[in-house]
Amino acid sequence: MILTALDIATSTGVCIGEVGKRPLLETWNLRDGGLSRPQRLRCLMEALFKHMSTFGAHTVVYEAPVPLSFMMKMGASEDTIAMLRGAIGVVEAVCSPNVEALPAPKARHSVLGWYVNKSGKNTKRMVVAGVRALGFDPQDDNQADAYVLWAYKSALLNPRLAVNYTPLFRGDNG
Repeated sequence: MILTALDIATSTGVCIGEVGKRPLLETWNLRDGGLSRPQRLRCLMEALFKHMSTFGAHTVVYEAPVPLSFMMKMGASEDTIAMLRGAIGVVEAVCSPNVEALPAPKARHSVLGWYVNKSGKNTKRMVVAGVRALGFDPQDDNQADAYVLWAYKSALLNPRLAVNYTPLFRGDNG
């Protein structure tokens, strides 16, 4: 079974692979579509259509957004929120019915061993470092987040493989 995980952002992190096998990491740079939100959403749509035509219909997961009130409290602009909400709509429309939002804290806990960074600092760097310790080389935090979502959903889809994605049982020394 093929699984794709997306960390939706202007630089969308993508992790794709067959459950139980080593996945690939890549980035879809939505800036390549242009400067406006509609151009970037179209770029995402085209990348998804190309992706689905290459790999066929399969399960797609993405990082569930934090609540709108939290986004506003953190200073997210109206345009940023509109872009994220629009991108989620594009992903759901193109990938339906095999699409699901996953909470990042649960995925991090399952794969990296922690829910949230209690210090509130350097979370992105900690995720990248954690994924690198697992033997992957994400170019940025978007790819690292996509891998964490992919590994978490892989374990949910095939519980017999869950120990492969669980820190305690991986057998690595990192």
